[in-house]
Amino acid sequence: MRTGSRVRVQGEGNQGYNGGKNGDLYLNVVVEKNQYYEINGLDIMCLLPITPYEAVLGAEIAIPSPYGNITVKIPPGTSSGQKLKISAQGLENKTKTKRGDIIVTVQIKIPENISDKEKELYTKLKNLSKADVRKDFKNAK
Repeated sequence: MRTGSRVRVQGEGNQGYNGGKNGDLYLNVVVEKNQYYEINGLDIMCLLPITPYEAVLGAEIAIPSPYGNITVKIPPGTSSGQKLKISAQGLENKTKTKRGDIIVTVQIKIPENISDKEKELYTKLKNLSKADVRKDFKNAK
């Protein structure tokens, strides 16, 4: 179903005149917006929040699809904004001969409330790390 689709329910409309049979009920479909999912043709666009450690280490995360939960494999070293394609798990066309994909856009989210122990571990990681993620930025002209 997509926004703008129309469903006919035969015989469930108003009663006919002078004892005639009931008419048909027509339902106009409006798909409710969601902050994590958007439909683009047969494809489902999904915004998937992940933690920093899932981005660094990789993870397997279950997400809902039209056909039940599926597992998204987040590869180690995933960056925020990176797109992952899950083939043939999107919507079906009317003749059920083709399925779209699920396109997952990863969004690294920083937890709002972290413990003192977590802060301590992040500080240790900062002091251990030699990575310079802004080296290309510094040299940009």
